[in-house]
Amino acid sequence: MNFLVLKCGSAARGDTNELSDVDFVCLYEDSDIPFQLLARSYPGVSFYSRSSVERMKSQGSLFLTHIDVDGFPVEGEQRILDWIKGFRPPRANVLQAASQTRKFIGEIGWLPNSMEGRLWLCDTLFVALRNFLYCTNASNDIYLFGLESAISAFRLPDRYIKLLFEVRQGKYRYRLFPNAEAPEVSANIHFLAAELAERVTGQAIHISLGGETDWSAKWRLDYWGERLIERAIINNEMADDGYRAMLSQHNYNRRVLANEVLNRVKAAQQGLPV
Repeated sequence: MNFLVLKCGSAARGDTNELSDVDFVCLYEDSDIPFQLLARSYPGVSFYSRSSVERMKSQGSLFLTHIDVDGFPVEGEQRILDWIKGFRPPRANVLQAASQTRKFIGEIGWLPNSMEGRLWLCDTLFVALRNFLYCTNASNDIYLFGLESAISAFRLPDRYIKLLFEVRQGKYRYRLFPNAEAPEVSANIHFLAAELAERVTGQAIHISLGGETDWSAKWRLDYWGERLIERAIINNEMADDGYRAMLSQHNYNRRVLANEVLNRVKAAQQGLPV
């Protein structure tokens, strides 16, 4: 076999809860592997070729450290672990990633005035804050990817830990809707989220209830830009046409999504139907 499947995240660490996902990553050496069979066997599995891993190394990807620290082999060639074993990104790279995430958090600005909009904010902000925590810790040579241990290393006060877990509940509700059992988030979650984001990132944050996308602004052509397109769809500014389904499997569709974002932004800027 020329591939290795790893179980990652909370399922590999053993700190899952009833709403946790089970994440799988497949590292492979060439294209001659049973992609469809592996996708059926490991739902939501993300595939990374050896060339992709090398490129991510050159870019200083903290994700590779994550799967090195937490990844648990479940099928394939153990030797492939050598591709990522001991990899730690340069401090400059994780500081840059933290800075970019911090900048995005400061730019969110508003959320759609609906329960779905509130849940979108919870999901997007939780992912961003978690990334910021991990990157900030990594800049201090702390490589912890369980949320509670990362929070402890970051020294977040109890009040903000409580707020972060409330935001995470909204994230779970959003990802599992309409089958989630978690209660709906509070109507003022945007105020609480802004307070939390201010404490974590150390910058002034204001998040309004209701707004409209400024298509003339410089657009992010990255994961965060993808989430802003999602916000525009929730806000009834553009049609979905399967975009959100692709976004739900981001790792599988990451190359297609980049073009989707670019095309939708260009159309909106030109006043064309999107």
